[in-house]
Amino acid sequence: MREALGDKRGIARFGFVLPMDESQAQVAIDLSGRAYAVFEGTFGRESVGGLPTELVPHFFRSLADSLLAAVHVQVKGDNSHHMIEACFKCTGRALRQAIRIEGSELPSSKGVL
Repeated sequence: MREALGDKRGIARFGFVLPMDESQAQVAIDLSGRAYAVFEGTFGRESVGGLPTELVPHFFRSLADSLLAAVHVQVKGDNSHHMIEACFKCTGRALRQAIRIEGSELPSSKGVL
């Protein structure tokens, strides 16, 4: 994906919040070129459908590293399955929002302020 974005000219760069039944996830992604990840939330189960829940925060750290993006995830709720589902659906929406074309400029204020 990083290759496909090229110089990121014209992209929106940021985004998103998503409710999933009793759960809610907030994912903010900044396609800044700097890798950083924050994951806030705990799961009530050790695994969901064979997926160890400890791998969910690891996935988001790996995503940030591979995209060179700041990825912040906050999730809360009572059902671990819904919490994980909300995280991944919200990430898809955040990425779609961040890569949306909004113009032709580089999405940066460097040299402007």
